[in-house]
Formats: sequence, structure tokens, C-alpha cells
Amino acid sequence: MDQIDLFTTQDHTPSAQDITPTAHAITPVSNEPARKPVVVPAKVHEGTILDFALREGTRLWDKPTHRERSLAQLERFVRFADHETRLLTDYLPKHIHAFSDSLLAEGLKPTSINRYLSTVSKVFAHAVDEEEITHSPKLKFQKEQKVRPRFFSDDEIQQAIDFFVQRGEQWMADMFLLGVKTGMRRGEILALGGVSDAGKVKGRLSLAETAMITPDSKWIFLPAAATKTNEDRHVPLGTVEVVEAARRLVESLPQKFSHRTFYRRWGLLKREMNGLDDRFVFHVTRHTAATTMANDLQVPTAMIQKMLGHATIQTTQKYVHGKDDAMQAIAARM
Repeated sequence: MDQIDLFTTQDHTPSAQDITPTAHAITPVSNEPARKPVVVPAKVHEGTILDFALREGTRLWDKPTHRERSLAQLERFVRFADHETRLLTDYLPKHIHAFSDSLLAEGLKPTSINRYLSTVSKVFAHAVDEEEITHSPKLKFQKEQKVRPRFFSDDEIQQAIDFFVQRGEQWMADMFLLGVKTGMRRGEILALGGVSDAGKVKGRLSLAETAMITPDSKWIFLPAAATKTNEDRHVPLGTVEVVEAARRLVESLPQKFSHRTFYRRWGLLKREMNGLDDRFVFHVTRHTAATTMANDLQVPTAMIQKMLGHATIQTTQKYVHGKDDAMQAIAARM
């Protein structure tokens, strides 16, 4: 997790003029495909953290989708207290911690709050690198409660697919199936339909960001711009069932998907199957894929790492959980 520090000996005074009177549109740089501009509704005052982040956006976040999401988080930080006009050089730890406390009071979970803090910390750390400030005070992140790992059982997988199909939401069933069978991230699955959900605003991806099914239907090609590690990846499709789901998503996602629609449908599934389990999130499909590979197929962890596209094997190990029946089988052979 990024650390944040701040302070400087530089002397700046706030500018009386805004860079823009009401909003600032982030336009693509010349070497990126044309995208819908991201509008940051907060006023952008010269010398503030938002001003700096907008100027340094492509260096802070090389992926457009990551940049959009991070700027949306930063915009919420800027709207807190006097952060819209507070200079980048004038922050103390207490100012950031007050924002963190306000999110906690609103009911956000520590995990969500830490995402905001991570974004803010990244901007300040970059400001130190760019010598805009000399150092920054270290932030205290929220303590996240450790919970028992979660993966979907075979019965839960079938129940979820049946739930969506019976409701006429085939595209949701297809997304779920692709998640548990390939371990693809939600954003990677969305890239198959050429849609983005960054900052909760649906948008079309450029060709360089769009995933594609190979002509032989054996793979999904994920370009570097669509992956978390910024590296091209080929995801094997395997069964006819998975291939057909992927093909349907290419057609259905542009018409069916929106942030609100997806989470409303997922919320209905959660309520139907286990409404009290806060771990019941779509990302569990990725844990399920890794756990199935390890327990049922005895796939080596290094191969699971390659399948899921993790940068390190240590990350992959966090996704592999022991199934009770697999552990019983091991005990029986001892």
C-alpha cells in the first residue's frame, strides 16, 4: 500500500482564479485513443492537490480506466472541508485523518476507506518525487478486519447461474460463469464487451483496451491496457459452455451492462442466497477459480498464478483455499 507524507518549505499563495469556473475536463493525451472526457465537478484551484493530480494524471496512473477511478476518489477528498482550496503544501496528517473519520461516520467499511487513502497517498508520494513538496506525514490506514476466506461451492455456483437465467438475465449468468471458470477479473470480463465501469460511469473502451476471442475460440486475448499488471494475457476458454458464454457477452454487455444494473442484480442474488454474508461479492468468483484449480485439479500454484494473471505467486497463494473434502481426502491417504 502506498504511503503518504507531506510538508514543504515552498511558499505559495492561493490563486484568485480557478483553472476552470465550474468543472475541469480531463482530455486524453495525444498518444491515447479518443475517450469520453472525464468531468471532475469540483472546482480546480491552482496549487491544490486536484490541480496537481490533473496535471500529473498520466504519470500517476498510466491506464485511463485506473486514472478515471482514482480521480473520482480524489474528487470526493477535495470536496471535504476546505480541501478544494487548500494548497498541496498546506496539509497535515490531521486533515487527511479527518476525511477518513468522516467516511467511517458515513458507514463506509475500512476496506473502502483505505482505497481512498491509498489514492490520496499516491498523489502526495508523487508530489515528493516531483519535488513539489519535500516530505509528507505518514498516514494511518483503517484497520481491516480479517475474515475467513470465501469461495463458492459447486451448489452455490449452480444456484447463482439458475437464479440469473430464470430471471432472464443471461448476461449476468455468463459473467458469473466466466468468473468461476477462468478467474477473470470483473473489469477484464467487461473488456470483452468493450465497456468500462471506471468511476461508476459506463463508457466505451478503445480498441487497444478491448478483449477479444481468438479466431480458434480457444482463448480470450486481454491486451495490456485491460489487465491489472499492464501485460498482455491469454485466458484459456476450455469448454463449449464457457466459449458460448464469452461469445454472448461480446454482444450483450454493450446493451445490458451498467454499474447500477449490475449491482442491483448482484444484490438480489446475495439476498436470495446469503444476505448476511458481506463477503458475498463478485470477486469471490476469482477465489473460486483458484481454489478449484488447486483442490480439484491439483494445478501447481505457479500455473494458477499464470492463469489468473498475478504479478507474484504470493498474491496467488491468498486466492487458494482448502476445501473440506480435499483435506479429508488427504487425511484418508496419510
